[in-house]
Amino acid sequence: MKITIVGSGDAFGSGGRSNTCFWLETAKGTLVVDFGATAPPALKRHGFDPNKIDAFVLSHLHGISRLHAAMLGDALVERHLAVDDEGTYRCAHPTIADVVRARLTTSRRREVHRALAIALETLLPAGQPDGGELGTIARHAEQGGDRAMAYRYALLAAEAARTRCAYDESLSWLDIAAGTADAPGASEQVDRVTAEVLEQAGLREIPPVRARASIGMRRVDQGDLDLPVHA
Repeated sequence: MKITIVGSGDAFGSGGRSNTCFWLETAKGTLVVDFGATAPPALKRHGFDPNKIDAFVLSHLHGISRLHAAMLGDALVERHLAVDDEGTYRCAHPTIADVVRARLTTSRRREVHRALAIALETLLPAGQPDGGELGTIARHAEQGGDRAMAYRYALLAAEAARTRCAYDESLSWLDIAAGTADAPGASEQVDRVTAEVLEQAGLREIPPVRARASIGMRRVDQGDLDLPVHA
C-alpha cells in the first residue's frame, strides 16, 4: 500500500497548507481519506486523477451543509434580500451587497477570499489560462492569507502580462509577488523577472505603483432607491 499526504492543514488551510487529505493506493483500488474544499486543486498539483478514486472515507464533518445553505438562501429570497438566479443566490440590490461586505469580520473575509481563490484555481482551463484569471486568483489568495498561492499566481500573471507587452500590469503583479515571497530564493526570482520586464520595457527604474482599489461602503444615492425621490 502506498500513502500520499495530499494535505495536512486545518479547516482554514492555515499556513497555505491544504485541508487534510490522504491518497491511498492499495491492491484493491484507490481510497481517499477526507476530502475538504481544497482537495480537488491539491490532487491536481500532485498529478492525481480524481476519476480513479474507488472510495472515500470521511473521518468527520464540520461547517454548514449544502441543504442548510439552501434553506438559508430560500429564507433570504422570501425576505427579498436575495434572488434565486437559476440556482445561484445573489444579493437583491447593490446596497445590500455593500452592507454584507462591510459587516464581514476579518477572519471570515479572509476565509471567503481563500475559498474563491481555490475555486477559481480548480476551474482554470487547461493550456494557457487568461492572464486576468491568474491575477484574480493571486489577489484573492493574497487577501485570503495564502501567501504561497498568491506568489505563484502573481508570477504567472506577471508573465502573461509581459507576453502582451503590458509592462505596467506585469510590474503590478510582481509587486504582489514581492510582498508574498517567503520561500528561499523567491525574492531573488522576483528581482530577476522585474529586471527582465524593465529591460524589455525600456525603463531604468520601476515606475510608481498606483494604489489598489479597495472595496468599501459607498454613499446611498437616488439610484439605490426602489421609488423615485421627489423634491
